[in-house]
Amino acid sequence: MDEIIVLLRWLLRPHRALLMLALVPALLLLTALGFQYLGGLHPCPLCLWQRWAHLAGLLLALLGLLLTRRGQSAKPWLLLTSLSIAIGGGIAFFQLGVEQQWWQYTCSSPDLMNSSLNDLKTALLATPVVRCDVVAWRFIGLSMAGWNGLISLVLAGYGLLAACIGNPLASPKSPNLKFR
Repeated sequence: MDEIIVLLRWLLRPHRALLMLALVPALLLLTALGFQYLGGLHPCPLCLWQRWAHLAGLLLALLGLLLTRRGQSAKPWLLLTSLSIAIGGGIAFFQLGVEQQWWQYTCSSPDLMNSSLNDLKTALLATPVVRCDVVAWRFIGLSMAGWNGLISLVLAGYGLLAACIGNPLASPKSPNLKFR
């Protein structure tokens, strides 16, 4: 039981929470890029929106880590980062609903209306066709969007917990507990 309390103390410290909120989106982005460039799975527009949310969360967490070292409170950075990651998770769950045909969504192509006919033809031939409602990859029955949504919402909840509760288990009465 003491080890669990020590682990929770360690995890809920604001700087460690910001570090986790930076590392996990970075890993998710690297995984998505690996699937794209190494695995040949091109992203749909909803996938790209999720990447932007993770990138924003990553940058906010890094900025929070940098600025809280100078004495600023970590709470606003934890909240902003968690919000960004939660937005990415929400988009992922929306995409999961599209994949499962719970609702309809039509992927849109880039705005090419002001292009010449040759530019339009070149752009269309160079663009891979990726539909938002088709599952390109599954693991244990869950699509990439499902995994991304699950990981994102758990991570956002962790960030909110760290921001709202902070380190409630910190107690000067138990200085002999050490994290191993």
